Amino acid sequence: MEIILNGEKKRFEKTLNAAELVKLLGLDPKTVLVELNLHAIPRDEMAKVFIRDGDRVEIIGLFGGG
Repeated sequence: MEIILNGEKKRFEKTLNAAELVKLLGLDPKTVLVELNLHAIPRDEMAKVFIRDGDRVEIIGLFGGG
C-alpha cells in the first residue's frame, strides 16, 4: 500500500489502521492527532479506521506550553 504521509510518499507492506500506523512510526497516540483525507480521527476511533492505498495522512504532534 502506498500513501501520502505528511506530504511524502510512503509504502507499507499491508493495510493498517490509524493506531497501527502511529505505533509503527514509534509515536505516542496520546500526543498526536491523525488526520485522514482532511478528516481528524477521534483517538478512540483510531483502531477502527483503516488507511487505504492512495490515502493522505497527516500526523500532528500535540504539546502543551504557556
